[in-house]
Amino acid sequence: MRKRTLNVRLAIGLCIGCVVVLAGTFLLHRFQVRRTAGKLLDLAAAQEQQKDPVEAATSLRRYLNLRPSDYPSYLKLADIIVTLPDVPGIDSREVSKGYAVLDSILLKVPKELPEYDELRRRAVRSEERRVGKECRSRWSP
Repeated sequence: MRKRTLNVRLAIGLCIGCVVVLAGTFLLHRFQVRRTAGKLLDLAAAQEQQKDPVEAATSLRRYLNLRPSDYPSYLKLADIIVTLPDVPGIDSREVSKGYAVLDSILLKVPKELPEYDELRRRAVRSEERRVGKECRSRWSP
């Protein structure tokens, strides 16, 4: 029976090759996420200027899935959602979905941010307008 030996050069080459491929994949993924996030933020700004708040909110939500620590964008999304009931011809399901997102935003955003209190007040006023009466929600001061 023939004795088998390990080809050390081949094993080291394979290990180095795997490390290079994994590092390249990681860096490429990171680059693509940054590029996509930037494009989504630009798209949201363009849609907001075109007076399309539903699509702007969708783009901002997709952006925030990629960059969950960008709190000013959370506040911008919340501002868009608060104005949704004022948009003519908007579906009530979109408004309800927006309020669900607004609720999660108010739970995620740190209360220490200076805009938080004003955002919470606007959310309560908007909810009162939508319901048509004074309401008590967990956003109420």
